[in-house]
Amino acid sequence: MRKILVVLAVFLNLASGDIIADAYNAYQKGDFKTAYKNFKKACDSKSGKSGCHNLALMYLNGAGVEKSEAKAASYFKKACDAKVYQSCQNLGLLYESGVGVEKSVFNAFEYYKKACDGKYKLGCVNLAYMYQNGLGVRQDFSKAVTLYKQNCEDGEPTSCINLGIMYQTGKGVKQNLDSAVELFKKACDAKNATACYNLGLIYMDGKAIAQDRDKGLSFLAKSCEYGISGSCLSLGVIYTEGQITGQNFAKAKEFFGKACDMREDKGCQSYKVLNESGY
Repeated sequence: MRKILVVLAVFLNLASGDIIADAYNAYQKGDFKTAYKNFKKACDSKSGKSGCHNLALMYLNGAGVEKSEAKAASYFKKACDAKVYQSCQNLGLLYESGVGVEKSVFNAFEYYKKACDGKYKLGCVNLAYMYQNGLGVRQDFSKAVTLYKQNCEDGEPTSCINLGIMYQTGKGVKQNLDSAVELFKKACDAKNATACYNLGLIYMDGKAIAQDRDKGLSFLAKSCEYGISGSCLSLGVIYTEGQITGQNFAKAKEFFGKACDMREDKGCQSYKVLNESGY
């Protein structure tokens, strides 16, 4: 399941901008009662439907109100109907996962398409995924590739990764490992941890392209930096064993520590061993 966006949308306009701004400021200060009141007032107006979107998020997260996924879905629909396309995207996620609504990949497809037609990038990413996997629509690799390419060119890293995986595996397109690496690099340059991780594995493995363990370690280090705890743990093991690169307990301890900070228990235990050994 894709993650639902939980950032409050602040769409200022002449009719309800002050109300939305006041509600947002109240929300930031933890004054949920005032935030709810003003978001509701904006939602009930004809031109303040971003207030509906924000109410949906409050109900979804239980922020100042009793958590209700059904009410969240209802408010997302109001906002989506009023062309708040982030709400269409989120409503698609709810339908795909069956949260607050009856699960329906067909409805999910419909709302992703509406979000994408409204130029909301993540809606296009999810729409491409639906085409790629035949969810709620006939499988269509060509449409998936087109959407992924457009979004990747617009700087949306998930699209670059998904298209890269298609080229890497040859599923839905002619296998092209050079294109896969190029796409992963683009996403990694945008600080996408998964893309950096994929590149690290490719260079370490040496089956898809010429093996370059130094590059592999560099990309794994980036994926660790960007939040993949498994990469931190793997690097700790690599530097401890010293088989792939020179043994370096100080670096091993550093990476185990990072893994521990990301709540990886093996990282904590390995850090402890090295720390107690004086490294």
